Amino acid sequence: MSDQTPNRLGAPTKYHDGIPDLLYNYFSEQRTFVVAGKDFPEFNSIEGFCAHIKIAKSTFYEWVKIHKDLSNAFSIAKNLQAKQLYNLGLNRIWAEGYAKMITINCTDMQDKVEHNIDKTTISIKIDDGDKEL
Repeated sequence: MSDQTPNRLGAPTKYHDGIPDLLYNYFSEQRTFVVAGKDFPEFNSIEGFCAHIKIAKSTFYEWVKIHKDLSNAFSIAKNLQAKQLYNLGLNRIWAEGYAKMITINCTDMQDKVEHNIDKTTISIKIDDGDKEL
């Protein structure tokens, strides 16, 4: 039995104990689509999973908050998604800029920026017009 929130109003939930496994399986599979006779890998996304099981993305995220087993499966799915992103980017399946954009927006990765600040050389100049601010 799932850990559903009691006394909720509205339509019955579509959630069931098999949803976490469905999520894991969805992100474990590599699907393709064909364009001009050539196969291309389909990117595994939460939006794709939600469409696959016929729910709204907002419903999925509500479920993740309520059901610990789905929350755990979601973490694993994000790891599988990151692995797929590495493979698609490193193997140049996607253009470099697109791969970078998708990776930054779908993971916690970001461009590394290094700053070396010598505190003794910092000076701030304030224009006379800005002194009132």
